[in-house]
Amino acid sequence: MKKKNFYGLWVAALLMMAGGCSEELDGGDDINDRGDGKGEEAYVAVTISSPTTKALTKANPNGGENGDGFNDGTQDERKIHDVTVILYGDNDGGSLNSVTDWNQTVTAEKKIVAVGYHKLDNPEIAHPGGNNHSSVTVKIKSLIPNSLIDKEFGLICVANIGEQLQKAISGESGKKIETVGQLGDYLVGSKIEDITGDAKDRFVMSTHTMSIDGLGTSKVSISTGNNETNPAVTTAFIERLAAKIEVKKTGGDDGYTITDTGKEDGNEIGKVFLKNFTIVNQLQAGTYLLKRVTGIMDELNTSNDNDTYIGDETPTPSGLATNFVIDPWTRGKTGSFNMITRAQDEYNTTAGETNYEILYKNSFTNQEVQGASEKLYGDFFKDNGNNHSIVNAEPVYTMENTTSKANQQNGYSTGAIFEGVYVPKSWYVMSNDSYKLSEQPAANDNYGSSDGATYYVYNTKVYNSLWAVFADWFDANVERMLDKGDDKDQKYKHYMELFATQGLTSTDKDELKGIEESDPTGYLKATLDEQLIFSEYEDKENLNKIGADLYENGISAYPDGKNYYKYWIRHSNNNDPDVMGVMEFAIVRNNIYDLTVTKVSGMGESPFKPTDPENPDEGQDHYISVEIYVKDWVVRENGDIEL
Repeated sequence: MKKKNFYGLWVAALLMMAGGCSEELDGGDDINDRGDGKGEEAYVAVTISSPTTKALTKANPNGGENGDGFNDGTQDERKIHDVTVILYGDNDGGSLNSVTDWNQTVTAEKKIVAVGYHKLDNPEIAHPGGNNHSSVTVKIKSLIPNSLIDKEFGLICVANIGEQLQKAISGESGKKIETVGQLGDYLVGSKIEDITGDAKDRFVMSTHTMSIDGLGTSKVSISTGNNETNPAVTTAFIERLAAKIEVKKTGGDDGYTITDTGKEDGNEIGKVFLKNFTIVNQLQAGTYLLKRVTGIMDELNTSNDNDTYIGDETPTPSGLATNFVIDPWTRGKTGSFNMITRAQDEYNTTAGETNYEILYKNSFTNQEVQGASEKLYGDFFKDNGNNHSIVNAEPVYTMENTTSKANQQNGYSTGAIFEGVYVPKSWYVMSNDSYKLSEQPAANDNYGSSDGATYYVYNTKVYNSLWAVFADWFDANVERMLDKGDDKDQKYKHYMELFATQGLTSTDKDELKGIEESDPTGYLKATLDEQLIFSEYEDKENLNKIGADLYENGISAYPDGKNYYKYWIRHSNNNDPDVMGVMEFAIVRNNIYDLTVTKVSGMGESPFKPTDPENPDEGQDHYISVEIYVKDWVVRENGDIEL
């Protein structure tokens, strides 16, 4: 088969027989046939190393296993704390003979014949470049009555999962895992830390392929001649179950310049200073122990009959994905944001439902059915521990998260929301003496400073206060209040003075002649209810209460200049901005999604804008230019992407 340049760790397993008590094998052969009825025991010496890797970059993220390059990762990401070794045979637990493609042996009905677990006193760090480490000896126990000797078995290796898997296979923890299908269906974790470790140094890893050309095959033959000095030798290749997201920016220390055309040749109208980011829709409710893919197909089918364990992502010659990676909820993501159906698998025989907000850490919406979401963009940056400074940001880890093409929607796909401060170069202001709006935008005296000031956008015009928005609207609507012989300017000034100094009472309602119903700021209704002056109405504390209503009325408020930009993470770019591609927006295990912001070309979303979970990930307005490098620890770039 094609050589796979995974950074995935590989494990050379040296099978050694230990302490015999069989009369037939007496005299040095170290197999233990367990006359007590508990099955044969043997020992596996596991040596941990990795093939040579290097970092590469390209223009866009490619599909397939190799993506756009490779990355060694940190020492903590390569630590091995414990090893679980699983041997499997044919459907009856017998020898696997005359196998030409060992990946084809990893099928649901294959029977597990032995398992072993070993915890290291001190964790090993697997180094890149093919450097071997000391052996880890794992005691394995046969799970079948028949002897393992003189037979050939496949070997699956798992690292850093603790004793839970060994106990599940041995039947010590309730339901027993007896087949490869049940092993593949085993769900790992109910939160992201379960597959990374609390200290981000205990990454669960599992076999990702049974063979790599030139390196070996994960098969083992046990014979009576094996012992510590004459071990059977095999090789296993493992990768992390977690994916990694890294975010940084290039340039922009003095602000990203915004023009009226969004291009460099336009007129400068503002600057954006990026501050923070958060990752939304981090799947956390569990991931399959073994990677699972479909056959080649243009759209995901509803049946899992042709799904493959430890399968490859297959690209076209041009790098487009042709099949899907499957997470436990992929086929249940059908447009609802309430309860998501989990797959019914061999080990998880009852299809379960998971609450949307439990499925995802930092979910994009709290909407359950059709309709507007109650979650606003600003909600993601409240003190919830999910947001990060874009300067020297720590990586964010998450579980696999995939959907069909049709359901690559904002409510499911993993993405980044960036928080920035937009500083307008000019804005409309009030003239102090006449209560009138300036005829032309006035220069912003603090332009160029990253300290944001509150501003508003209404009918594409930028205002430095809600008072200025109201004045512009009221000036255009005061004629509706005039009686015969009234002077418009006098009427306007009279009421503006009242709004500025004392407000109105309910007895003044008739004077307004119904225009309060069309006031986009909502002030006229508010002052009739409790006689507010306008400065009280637009103070910062009250703005947090009325901001969502302002947005519904067409006024975007930006307290302290805060803007929000969303970006949906690509796994395989089809280079068509209007058509969804297979696995275009997805997260896959053992990949690094390296998001580098290089340009911001427009104003972002108001913090009071509701999230829009049903929006497709493709074909939306773009404001941030992002270069994406997905590394293995596979590189998949997204080139210059404007959000």
